[in-house]
Amino acid sequence: MILGTIVVVGILTPLISILYDPSKPYMLKQRRTIQHTAQGDHLRILVCIRDKTNLPSLVNLLQLFHPTVQNPFSLHAFYLVELISRANPVFVEHQNQELEDLSGRFPDLEIIHHALKQYQEGREECVELHLFSAATVKPTMYQDVCKLALISKAVFIILPLKKKLAGEMETTEQWGGESGSIITQILDNAPCSVGLLVEKAERWQLPQIASYNFIVLFLGGPDSREALAFSDRMSGNPCVSLTVVRFLASNAEGDDEMQRKLDDGVVTSFWVKNEANEKVNYREVVIRNGADTASAIVGMAAEKYYHMWIVGRKQGINPSLLEGLSTWSDHKEEMGILGDYLSFSESVNSDSVMVVQKQVLTGKGPNFFTPPGSIVSFMRRGRLFW
Repeated sequence: MILGTIVVVGILTPLISILYDPSKPYMLKQRRTIQHTAQGDHLRILVCIRDKTNLPSLVNLLQLFHPTVQNPFSLHAFYLVELISRANPVFVEHQNQELEDLSGRFPDLEIIHHALKQYQEGREECVELHLFSAATVKPTMYQDVCKLALISKAVFIILPLKKKLAGEMETTEQWGGESGSIITQILDNAPCSVGLLVEKAERWQLPQIASYNFIVLFLGGPDSREALAFSDRMSGNPCVSLTVVRFLASNAEGDDEMQRKLDDGVVTSFWVKNEANEKVNYREVVIRNGADTASAIVGMAAEKYYHMWIVGRKQGINPSLLEGLSTWSDHKEEMGILGDYLSFSESVNSDSVMVVQKQVLTGKGPNFFTPPGSIVSFMRRGRLFW
């Protein structure tokens, strides 16, 4: 019986690992992105919180989304606590009367609930708030995030990261480090788009000014298109001044032609929609290699202070645009080459960086969206040469 058990376990264990894919339940053929969320539909966002230090940057970002009755907002906040003892994992959908009973297992729960309720005050007609908590071990934490995103029909997951003073990222303490981290697992398995919110300032708070300057670096491809859709949602806020910079390879050498045509359609649709908006600026930069890209970014950072830099995670449609920058990247597996450069470069001063990854569909080619009625070819404006 012992030998038989050993043989059965020895055969079944590798067989299960080969046949069973734990990420399969979270991978969808249905599009769940900001780009494919129609105006007027609830924008469903899942915000992951590890502790109360994440709250300032997250609440500030939510305030800038500017939800209205015409464009409502559905917020699912997920408070994640690492399970250290041998207690059973817990997943809770909170009601007001449950908070005191669970304060021992979830120490920051009341603070998080109070901050989010304060954000919702005065916005009840356009903001739905749902609070969830989970106590689980780190190896399966990403499954709880993906499962909640699937159930809540979220189109965007926000994961907060904080830069240390020494120039490193607080992923080891909160998200399990770089190798096989929770961040990487969520990026690989999420049923929707994902945004990494990097807090560069020691404490990001909205300044008391009339306008907040955001900039989008558009290198092309699905992730850049989703980053543009993300910023487009905030362009409706009268306090946000948005600059979109599209990087183009010299003579279009090495471009992915299909992706470039899709980029043309999305960028044109964005510009036609916002051409009359004085707070939205669009320009193009023609470059040859990664050194030109870095020089252009440093020049933009020098000419104006941008509170947030927004960029797609993947490399874009032309590898030459980032040629040579990969040697400077320490967190490119999680944040991409350009996202890592913006987060750690001392030449780029900002409050935060948003790195966006578009949902990866199963069984389909590169996901894209060209809005109906968009103009694919158009007169390019404001082209700059570096």
